[in-house]
Amino acid sequence: MKAQIFTITVLTLFLGMHAVAEGTMETAAGTTTETRRQATIHVPADYGSTPDQLVRVILPLLQENLPFPVSIKNSPGVSPFSAGPESSAFSANGHTWLGGNISAFLESPDSETRIFTVFEVPVVLAAAPSSPLVSFPDFLYPPPGAPPLDCVVSPAALSIEKSTAQRIGTDPGTRHIRLMESELVSGLEATIQGKAPCMAALSVELTEMMRIGKLKGLAVLSTVPLRIEGYGAVPPVSYWENDYSPKPDYFGILLPENTPRETLDMITALWKNRIFESKELASYAAERGLVFNPRIAGHDTADRTLPQK
Repeated sequence: MKAQIFTITVLTLFLGMHAVAEGTMETAAGTTTETRRQATIHVPADYGSTPDQLVRVILPLLQENLPFPVSIKNSPGVSPFSAGPESSAFSANGHTWLGGNISAFLESPDSETRIFTVFEVPVVLAAAPSSPLVSFPDFLYPPPGAPPLDCVVSPAALSIEKSTAQRIGTDPGTRHIRLMESELVSGLEATIQGKAPCMAALSVELTEMMRIGKLKGLAVLSTVPLRIEGYGAVPPVSYWENDYSPKPDYFGILLPENTPRETLDMITALWKNRIFESKELASYAAERGLVFNPRIAGHDTADRTLPQK
């Protein structure tokens, strides 16, 4: 009996030491408790929507280069920053992230968050090919006695266009522009058929119609041209308005204050080494009518932008 007890004790001790040794090797190899967690990117939009698509296109890079699983959770109308359990999860768990349109956080960065952007989505002003409007001056500076211009605006672009119209619409000699909010499909139909003189929408909402010749681009609300594969370049408003300062939408991911340092370092390295120079993402941007503009900003990180070439 004593021999059996002794044998069991030695076996238990041996197995315990073996488990400790394996755990030590795992830690030495770089796999820690933090990196074994699963990360969830909350996208406050429907599956298949523009915000969802622009996060999913970078998901494979995150999954391939991070040592823990990364998934997306669609929560239309709800984000980790709203009241409720989602907000508590975001503040309590450094592996619950926000994905999609993070423009507001980039403009006024919180000292306790980290921001990683990939794409810039500007607003494009477009018209039917037969429209007398040819460029931005035709839109803004009409001939004497011209009536106000009713411009159809998609819901996604409305907030941006309001601020732009209010600013330039008060300048002497500019046309009075009335912004008419419309659902995307009905707005496109009205503009293509010539029932509406022009339409303002996010570039991704108009790209395909421009590529197949249903619409022509008058201007992009940006300081740089928008180059669309299969269409060409849309000139920026700043070509005519030197002091123009746009506020485009930026898409990417935002990480909370308590993101583990090792996770933050890995994602920072991923952005610098893989995303900044990604030909695939740059090609995707040109195809979709996006501006490829990766950035890193926020707490403990210097604001880094895509190197200019």
